[in-house]
Amino acid sequence: MRYSIADIRKRFDAVTFRRGQACHELGQVVELESADSGQILSARIRGDNGASHQTQVQLREDERRFSTRCSCPSRGDCPHVVALLLAALERAPKAGLSQDVSAWVDDLFALHDAQETSPSPPRTRAPSQARLHYSCSLPEHPEPHVAVRVSRQAGPQSAGKTLSLNGRWQRGNIRHAEDRTLFNRLRAFADESPYVARLADAGSCELFEDLVRTGYCHWDKQRRPLKAGPVREAKARWTVHEDGSQSLGLHVAARVLVLPLEPPCYVDLKQNQAGRVSTRLSPAILPLLGRAPRISPQQIDEFVRLLDARGITGVPRPQSPRTQTLDNCPL
Repeated sequence: MRYSIADIRKRFDAVTFRRGQACHELGQVVELESADSGQILSARIRGDNGASHQTQVQLREDERRFSTRCSCPSRGDCPHVVALLLAALERAPKAGLSQDVSAWVDDLFALHDAQETSPSPPRTRAPSQARLHYSCSLPEHPEPHVAVRVSRQAGPQSAGKTLSLNGRWQRGNIRHAEDRTLFNRLRAFADESPYVARLADAGSCELFEDLVRTGYCHWDKQRRPLKAGPVREAKARWTVHEDGSQSLGLHVAARVLVLPLEPPCYVDLKQNQAGRVSTRLSPAILPLLGRAPRISPQQIDEFVRLLDARGITGVPRPQSPRTQTLDNCPL
C-alpha cells in the first residue's frame, strides 16, 4: 500500500483515529479483502455490542486519498474505516472477486426477488407471401446478439444481394406491406454496418418471431427456411472452457442454440425450428445471462460464497475446480 499512517491521520480527526486504532488493535477487523487490483478494500468490523459493520475504502489514483463507505450511522468518516486502513497496512488483504464479477452479482441480487412470470405464447397467423429473405446468424462478439441480413428474392427459394438498411429509397421499392414493416423495424436495430441488424434488446424476440413466420427466414447458410416451433424448456447451466473458466448460460438440448434475445429464443438446427424458451428463472434476471462474465478457477469458491451470503437462490453454482480436476483424471 502506498498510503501511510500519516495519510490516515491527515484524513481523520484525532478522536476518530484513536478509536479506530483501538478497534484495530483489539482484532475487530475480520474478512479483510481487496478487489480491482487492490484499489478497493473491504472488511467486516465487529463492534463492542456484538453488531458488525460492512466497511469499504476505494483508493484514489495516488493511493494516498480515499473514498469511504460504512454501514454504521456515520456512513464513512468513522473509526471503522480507520481500523480497516490500519489492518490493510499490516496484513495483505485476501484477493476478492474482480470488479466486473462483483458488479454482475450486485445486479443479479437486485433482480433476484423479481416475480417469476411465464412467457406469453407466440401469436399465430398465416404465413405471408414475403418477397425479402432474412438471413440470421449468431456471430462471435463481446456483446451477444443475433445478426440479421436482408436480401431481395432472386428466385423461388434463393436470395440475392444484401440490402442496406440505411437506404431510404429501398423502402419505396419493397412492394409487400409486411416486408416494408419488417424492414423498418430492422432499421431500428441497425449495426455500425448498414447491412446488419443486431437483435438483442427489448422487442428483439417478437421481431425474430415475425421474421420466422414469413417463411423466408433462414439460419446461417441453411437452405431450408426456419419454421415456428413450440416453446422449449431451458435450464441454466455452467459451461467449462479450456482454460478452466466457467460461464453461465441457458441450455435446451444438443444442436439447439439459445439466442440472446429478450426474452430468449432458440433455434433447433436438426429440426430447423425456432421459438421461445421457458425457464424457471425470473424474467428480470434473464437479460443478465447474456452479459454474465466468465469466472476463473481462482474466483469460483469466492463467487459461490458471495451468492450464498446474498441469499441468491434459483441460480446454479459453478463446478468447483477440485471437482473439475477429478472429472478429468484418467481412470
